[in-house]
Amino acid sequence: MSAALVALFAPYCQGAADPAALEAGLQLLAQGGLRGQRPLRPAGQRSFLLQWQPGVAPLEPAQVQLSVEGVGLDQPVLYSFELPTHQLLHWLMAWQAAGGA
Repeated sequence: MSAALVALFAPYCQGAADPAALEAGLQLLAQGGLRGQRPLRPAGQRSFLLQWQPGVAPLEPAQVQLSVEGVGLDQPVLYSFELPTHQLLHWLMAWQAAGGA
């Protein structure tokens, strides 16, 4: 991962506190998508697919699409939204820290 990219996003994502987590998050950000399982309470889980097109800079908007699949759904439910790229990166880092990747 480019040191310049790490330096660019570090102030927005507590990168100085954990540079390895920031670098791993940036690698995931560059992949453009992930598939996972969301736990449900009291039991079960729902599959999801999160895809994105990040901005070049931390404050540029990222275009995101979330597709949720599961029992009782005839077709996946799609959500499209945008948010600052640094916020998406922060979410991805939190997902990795929780054991997601």
